[in-house]
Amino acid sequence: MLFLLGLLASSPTVFSWETPVKEMHSFLFQDGSYPEIAIYETLFAPGQRVFQEEAVRLKVLNIVMPRPQTDVLNSYSNSISVKRGVTFMKEHRDAFLRAKYQFGVPSAAPAAILYVETLYGKLRLRQYPTLDTLLSLAALADGPFRDSLLTKTYEDAQGYSPSEKWKKKSEWNQRMEEIGIFWKNELKSFLIFGAKANWSPDFLASVRGSWVGAFGHNQMLPSTALSKVSRFGMFDPWNWDDSIYVTAAELHSKGWRSDSQNSIFQYNQAKWYVDSVWSLYTKLKDVDLENWAGANRKEDEVMANPADDILYDMQDLRSGFYEQHL
Repeated sequence: MLFLLGLLASSPTVFSWETPVKEMHSFLFQDGSYPEIAIYETLFAPGQRVFQEEAVRLKVLNIVMPRPQTDVLNSYSNSISVKRGVTFMKEHRDAFLRAKYQFGVPSAAPAAILYVETLYGKLRLRQYPTLDTLLSLAALADGPFRDSLLTKTYEDAQGYSPSEKWKKKSEWNQRMEEIGIFWKNELKSFLIFGAKANWSPDFLASVRGSWVGAFGHNQMLPSTALSKVSRFGMFDPWNWDDSIYVTAAELHSKGWRSDSQNSIFQYNQAKWYVDSVWSLYTKLKDVDLENWAGANRKEDEVMANPADDILYDMQDLRSGFYEQHL
């Protein structure tokens, strides 16, 4: 049986990780409300799932963690980033134009978001097993389990010199409970998405993503991804053309036409994120895809020196900055 040796070392009572796993199993499978996810029931057998201690710590504490430095944020829209954006837009010209014509979102907007999220596949963020991450966050809804983590969480938070609100242990308990309740739905949505995509249990268990359970090029939470399936049909989260289309659809649904910057904020609720995306967007918005036929493509290809790139591990940089929904 797996115990939380790290987080629970200072707690007087150690609660088994298997207890909230059993509760999540009952929540998902007992009443048969979602028969399509029954194929994943074996993934919740004792000993199958691993508690993601670091992911939980990052999600819970990110509200008091520091934001990125200005020079790092500027690197998202420097000359190399702009060149990469131009190249990427022209490589996926048809997908960008299709999305633009359907949703009225300029091509530069999803291009900027996908760059900040992934550097077009070159960002080396540490990834976490999505199923285990979602389950670990959802487990915070369990009172005794949450209590076993509360003291250590509170002590860690004080190291960030928090505001008065976050100097109260009760506020951390409430935050952890809210995260648990919210992520129970994300866990369920992930299984439903997998079933609709015909993912095998092995494939679903192999998916990796961020420490909040976001996955794919878009880095969408499962409930957001599932809402797009309901409206537009199934898509491949790791296909660039699909990701362009879905990102534009999400910006449209968040009100791009009435308040563009707010729609980006609704995509990822962090000011540093909005500033970074907007800065790159403004430098890409004049790219003319309609009148580009590919004749000068070689001139647009970028062979940057790796030293000029952002290819280093950005886990510390972004660990405290992805604050979506909570």
